[in-house]
Amino acid sequence: MIKKFKHKGLKRLYQNGVRCRCLEPLKLSVTDAAKIMERIATALGVAFTLCATLPAAAQRAQVSGIVRNERGELLTSARVHATARGVDTTVRTNDRGHYALLLPMGTARVLVTAFGYEAFDREIAIDQLETKADFQLLGLARQIAEFAVRERWTGIRGVIGDEATREPLVGAEVMVAQAKQKVLTDSLGRFEIPLTSEDQTVVQVKRKGYQTRIRSFSVTEGQATDVVLLLKAGGDVNGRSYILRDLQQRLSLTPFRSFVAGRDQLAKNGAATVYDAIIASGLLIKNGLKFGDTVCLLVDGQPRSGFPISTVRIADIDFVEVFGYKADIGNSLRVAIGNSRCTTESALGPKVPKFEEKRYIEFVSVWTRK
Repeated sequence: MIKKFKHKGLKRLYQNGVRCRCLEPLKLSVTDAAKIMERIATALGVAFTLCATLPAAAQRAQVSGIVRNERGELLTSARVHATARGVDTTVRTNDRGHYALLLPMGTARVLVTAFGYEAFDREIAIDQLETKADFQLLGLARQIAEFAVRERWTGIRGVIGDEATREPLVGAEVMVAQAKQKVLTDSLGRFEIPLTSEDQTVVQVKRKGYQTRIRSFSVTEGQATDVVLLLKAGGDVNGRSYILRDLQQRLSLTPFRSFVAGRDQLAKNGAATVYDAIIASGLLIKNGLKFGDTVCLLVDGQPRSGFPISTVRIADIDFVEVFGYKADIGNSLRVAIGNSRCTTESALGPKVPKFEEKRYIEFVSVWTRK
């Protein structure tokens, strides 16, 4: 008997099934077997159609590439960390400098680090199921030696160098305010600060003749956080030293009804703006705070009246300080605010009832990556 099939390739499947006699144990007639096979083929076609029509946000793409230094040399064991739509993934490059990640389609923030090199941080677009992204890291002088590897060590270690010459800087002061610790870099620009627990840590680096730098880092218990920071020549201007000194004092004391959050910590939930990220982080609930109608926004220690916090992008910041009503914001911020009438619309919300004033956020101080 000749059987006609609606699906391509089904005839061959049917013939193979008869030839291998795999249908005999079921005791099916040729006609019934053909009907079953046709239904299977139809079901498979529907499944393939569903897979092909999934929205882009629900699909995972493979992001891969090579990490090299400025001389084109492959970098092995470089750390590649990506955040996309609330998904955090970290891998290390293999002995050929290659890495591969599975990430949701859309936009991802990728941070590439390797000891002895300045971190590379940028957003990439993932618009294909196989996306290629190569990275090049800029290294310091070749004479910088690596630290001895130690297991189960918690803390921050790294190298401080000159941005222009990429030579290590000796005698630079590195301070971790939350831990109330500070050290000086050695003759190779190296430093090492042990910490007792994992946390979001803000590091300040200063040296005479250079601009002070501040950066936040996530510290994981039992792991070393490797840091490479380059300083620009020239001193701090416009009272910046005073502002940063006051910042370090606030970070070491953690004023009541306030908290600090780093970009990595806020970016975990996939929010694009500082306002949305603070809400999604759960830190407001943890600290008993919430946004009201208005909030005073400061950027790098200066008030930004009329600049909505809902437009500040996570990609542009390093960390934020959030202060509840009448929390101690420090002298430098108080002076900067002065009579600036620093009130900025944060989002729609009820007017602050008098008896709940202490629960509302009064100031948000954003520090950008400089």
